[in-house]
Amino acid sequence: MLGGLLSAHIIATDEEDTLGMRLDVNGTYNGELLRLARDLGYRLLPAFEASPNGVPYAR
Repeated sequence: MLGGLLSAHIIATDEEDTLGMRLDVNGTYNGELLRLARDLGYRLLPAFEASPNGVPYAR
């Protein structure tokens, strides 16, 4: 999920179409996907910090 949000952000901000995946946002994209990715990352962080080896595990 996090990787998908980041990838979509990169595609949406690729003004010169260097990736060959032009996304027509008509100048209306303001970084919403990046903000969602950051929020998700901060929400997931405790799972990594609580684990003794840094890898989350099921309880």
